[in-house]
Amino acid sequence: MNTEFSFVTARSRAHWEQWTRRNVDISDEGVRLATTPTLTPTDLQFTAVDVAVSGDGNVTVLDDTGGVSVYVRDSQQMRSLSLSGSETVGFERPSIVTTTADTTFIIDEVGTVAAFSRRRRQLLWAESVVIRKPITAVGEDRQLYVLDGGRTDGEGAVFRAEADERPRRIVSGLDAPTDLSVDTTGTVTVLDSDEGRPVLRRYESAATETRPGESTIRLALDFEPRVVCSRSPETVLLSGTTESGDPRTVCYWLADGSTQRLTGFEAHPERLLRDTGGDAYVATTADEGAVWLLAESQENRKDPETTRYEGDILGRLDSGEDGMAWHRMTFEFDRQTAGTHIEIQYYTSDGDIEGVDDLSAITGLTAADRERLQAAEIEGLWEFILLEPGELARMVGSATVGQATNWLREAHTALEAVFDQRAQRVSTHNPEDILLDDADGRYLHVNIGFVGSRTSSPRLRSLRAYCPRQSYLRYLPEVYQDAADRTPFLGQFLSIFETILVDIEAEIADVTRFFDPHEVPADYLSWLNEWLAVEIGDTWPREARRELLARAPELYRMRGTRRGLLALLEIYFEHIDVPGVSWTVEDHVILLEYDDLECINDPETKRQYERLLGHPQRFLLLIDAEIGAQHVHAINRIVDAEKPAHTDGQATSLRRRLQLDQHTYLGINATLPKRRFELGQSALGDETGLVE
Repeated sequence: MNTEFSFVTARSRAHWEQWTRRNVDISDEGVRLATTPTLTPTDLQFTAVDVAVSGDGNVTVLDDTGGVSVYVRDSQQMRSLSLSGSETVGFERPSIVTTTADTTFIIDEVGTVAAFSRRRRQLLWAESVVIRKPITAVGEDRQLYVLDGGRTDGEGAVFRAEADERPRRIVSGLDAPTDLSVDTTGTVTVLDSDEGRPVLRRYESAATETRPGESTIRLALDFEPRVVCSRSPETVLLSGTTESGDPRTVCYWLADGSTQRLTGFEAHPERLLRDTGGDAYVATTADEGAVWLLAESQENRKDPETTRYEGDILGRLDSGEDGMAWHRMTFEFDRQTAGTHIEIQYYTSDGDIEGVDDLSAITGLTAADRERLQAAEIEGLWEFILLEPGELARMVGSATVGQATNWLREAHTALEAVFDQRAQRVSTHNPEDILLDDADGRYLHVNIGFVGSRTSSPRLRSLRAYCPRQSYLRYLPEVYQDAADRTPFLGQFLSIFETILVDIEAEIADVTRFFDPHEVPADYLSWLNEWLAVEIGDTWPREARRELLARAPELYRMRGTRRGLLALLEIYFEHIDVPGVSWTVEDHVILLEYDDLECINDPETKRQYERLLGHPQRFLLLIDAEIGAQHVHAINRIVDAEKPAHTDGQATSLRRRLQLDQHTYLGINATLPKRRFELGQSALGDETGLVE
């Protein structure tokens, strides 16, 4: 076993984040060219006054005659809806339509709101005295949110309604709102203005007029936003017009105010609605009410300086010893596509390069600024470049975040200039192994360039640098070692074999990681599944698979038991990645067995439950209705793999609606409605009844 080499590696996100970069993205998968989101529009070939997107991805359409239809995405067909009772409402020019899980809402220009059952297509209620100037409305789960502009500035409001609850005000005092959106957590985002400047007002899902739970984000944009659409709990899309009249759509990060422009859709949307079924949006435009499907995707971003699809990442590896003789570097790449490649440059130093190992290259830094940075052990550009703009501005004290950002760009440019002057460029593209030549110094400086195309990028997963320089010449007779001093050929020739043997020895030394569920490369998880005879989990999220394998011995001891089945479900639920949702076995799964029926005293009631179970060797997992079909399928795979041989088990998804003689359980997927008497609104036999 060769133990005469040390090495420095960069193979994780944490490692790569210690490098300075230009136009590249870092992730757990490695380094690649930076991407930018783009919207690919498809004209749906119909016009509308307004549209709404339902949970199944279909589009509810309100036309200029007040009629309502549904555009079925899969078949690309329009189906007319006949809403019973709509003729009794007395609409004046319907202008807004939206849907929730169980209700279709129509709102006209004077604020009349009508609710229709989606299943029965019958009028549930109508309200015409609350909303003054309806601007837009959205549905989320079972709730309707209506944005009211009010008669004058400062009277804007948000109303909330449901199938069994008429509109009630939850937000008031909006200045001049233009749009609203609701994310998957129920948080309401309103695009408003404050003293003529655009702001986002955010309200918690449990907001009421007396407790709105408001937070305000002031927008600093180079265009005037008019439309907002929640993209995720962390981001929104903002669309509007620049001073020159051009359309502009950006993705806006709520935490830090950063933006990224979305290209591809050069129109002015009046509505922008997220398709809950995937990364797509439905937009309406002022161009005769045209309706578009916008598919969001990622394409590589051009370097703004060169206008080419390229970027680089610069790093410094520290051996800890002056004058160290660096031996070789190895790289792990993904398979390259045509037109993409990686370029390597390197040089060494002992940390004594003027303008690099001090801060003299940064213009605008005062002597006092440099003293503050040196007090924080920021001596040169390589330490300087690792700072975030906000952190640098706070350390200096007299600088803005914008100035700090410019300084960091200047530092990156200065480091690139040093590479141009001192570095050796590796002539081969995508080199997997480099024998370093004339590389003596404590620090090995590396510049890795990425060249791609609009849709393709090389990806670097890891780098390893070996030191000190060694050679198999030391094992040869002295006469050959003396000859090597005069000509380097023999040492270079032997390095071919040394490289192969050192790599083999390194793999042998590192082989144990293939048996560690937390360290094994992702590509070998399926192999470890087979090795440990784990029959499930091949389609689970990666971290869930790792935990499943790590706990395999413990789970084997519980296999075939109620406890073991629930433990597996807990692992699966813990790693389900749904934004804003936290599922637990305790709250979302009920395991029903025959033994559970022993507490039922009434024979008829017990007989009904026995009929649902089927026979004494059968058990049921009752799954909450909000858990999607793909997860229920995964749970059934767990049941099939873990149930004892003499039993029969099944996972059943509970339905939201009550259906007699089916899996309907009071307090689980059915509740008794709250009845409330309101004079002038309650109906006999519905909210009220006669008593003797």
